[in-house]
Amino acid sequence: VEVRIYNISQVFDNEEAHRYKETPFEEAMQFYQQGQFAEALKLVDTFYQLHPQSKSAGLLLGSLLAQTGRSEQAYHVLTTASERFPTDFWVQLQCGRFIQMVAESRKDRYLLQVSERFYARASRLNPFQLDLLRQVWFQVANQYGEDIGTPP
Repeated sequence: VEVRIYNISQVFDNEEAHRYKETPFEEAMQFYQQGQFAEALKLVDTFYQLHPQSKSAGLLLGSLLAQTGRSEQAYHVLTTASERFPTDFWVQLQCGRFIQMVAESRKDRYLLQVSERFYARASRLNPFQLDLLRQVWFQVANQYGEDIGTPP
């Protein structure tokens, strides 16, 4: 997740801005950025249940579930996001990345083929980002040592 949130409501002398209250998603992002994944997970899970149309919340929830060892739940959240937003490059890329991570860690060729389908979908959605897709592929492959597949 590459979203950064900065709250500038207290920077200026504006009473209306001082009354601003962060959303649970914004709070979850702050916990995430601080590496406090359990706290972030609680907030974003609740937020996502109320706002399942939020791409950012779905991607953050999927990432947090994966980082806290809940691979099956992460897979469900991310593939649901992929189905919900079939024309979104970033959703397809993140789904492919996550499934590739699981495939590489388990040396599972079937899951690797599944991840390749998401990378391929992302490449069709934005062919100008092929270098980024390859870069993400190789980062994941290198993270797990031996690459069991070929980049999309």
